[in-house]
Amino acid sequence: MTATTLDAAAATDATLFPLPLTPFEAFLTADDDADYPMVFYGELRFRGELDRQAFQQAVATASMRHPLLRSVVRGAGPSAAWHALAPDEAVAPIDWAARGMPIAAYDDGRIDLSRRPGVRFWVRIGDGESEVLVQFHHACVDGHGAMRYLEDVLTAYAAARSSSPDAAPTLRPLEPDRLRRRGVFTAPATPPQAAALRRWWHPYRDALRFHFLPPKPVAVPKPRAGAGPPSFPGIASHFFDDEQSRAIRGRVAAQAGTINDAALTALLRTLRDWDQEQGGSDRGGRYRVLVPVDLRTRGDEFLPAANRMTFSFVVRNAREGRDPAQLLASIRDETQYVKSYGVGLDFLHALGLLHARDWMHRIAGTRRCLATAVLTNMGDPTRRFQRFPRREGRCEIGDVILESITGSPPIRPLTRCAFGIGVYAGRIVLNARCDARHFFAGDAERLVTMFAERLGES
Repeated sequence: MTATTLDAAAATDATLFPLPLTPFEAFLTADDDADYPMVFYGELRFRGELDRQAFQQAVATASMRHPLLRSVVRGAGPSAAWHALAPDEAVAPIDWAARGMPIAAYDDGRIDLSRRPGVRFWVRIGDGESEVLVQFHHACVDGHGAMRYLEDVLTAYAAARSSSPDAAPTLRPLEPDRLRRRGVFTAPATPPQAAALRRWWHPYRDALRFHFLPPKPVAVPKPRAGAGPPSFPGIASHFFDDEQSRAIRGRVAAQAGTINDAALTALLRTLRDWDQEQGGSDRGGRYRVLVPVDLRTRGDEFLPAANRMTFSFVVRNAREGRDPAQLLASIRDETQYVKSYGVGLDFLHALGLLHARDWMHRIAGTRRCLATAVLTNMGDPTRRFQRFPRREGRCEIGDVILESITGSPPIRPLTRCAFGIGVYAGRIVLNARCDARHFFAGDAERLVTMFAERLGES
């Protein structure tokens, strides 16, 4: 860390903190279960061996630029707030070892925000390659916020290891004061008259569905002789090649849909396939897929890492997976409506009412099934990395090449599977992670393979 970086962080701390939690952050904090921590992961693989000193310095630099990732939460209920840590306590810890050494889940995979910042790293290096696992507490950042932080880590690293100082990338400007309005969102568009009635009853219908029509959890696998638990963190990935990725995008475009629509359709069919494989039936029950919705607008490019998102829920009966074309059409209509008219803000409004009355515990921390699965679409997480040169479509980060970047959303009680979809270097990648208390080693690989087969049919 340079003296300039520390001075900037100190100036920010003096005016920004304490910073009250938003209702969404309060929900994610309250829902931080000891057995199911509210954390998510990213995995980055590099060609080349990272320089330890340069990477540690880069993490320290990035941490000082993102206030919510160098802070702790103090207080409870509506009075809970972020408080800055001293610089020597605020830098994300890094576990270093040689490639092939196992990664251990510290504190049972939890990050205690009352004691330490909401990010940590594991780095494994050797044989000309590097692997980085990073864990974030979701109350601090969403997926896009995490990528903003990682962009700074990689930019600072590239600047330190660039062979040409004049061509070294520079850090983007940030405006920490924008964090004060991170929980304020633009009012949704006014629907046309034909859709106005639907927009009026939509939140009431969804509330009734949410509370009185619970979804079915995905079936736990049948016991297998000799099968052990998955290794930490248990993320399985499937990479489509260039030709397969182009074919999927072409078929989706021909159906006037999006990759997200196709992925939701494929995932609902995958859940049905999995349940049938485990001996279940598709005659009854409903699946509910939690879909994060990014709410960033123009101007948020100067916002440090934070949450600017909400949740939407796609609900379908198991039997609807029998007709993939009809299923895709209905999902395409629903997701377009949600995006056009800000339906996802209804969830945030409900959280705001609960937070103001200190009733967050009424939905957080419950052991009921809130969703069958989670599907997050990060698109191309490196789309902001325009300052890095590309080699065969992959980012050149100083003296290493970023070969792949994957990740997984949190696992919740009875939400036993979490999935992600992304694109890097033109290739579509699918990720899956399963509840280690109920699934075995190899189950996430099986699920992501089934998911890939269904998406390949889209």
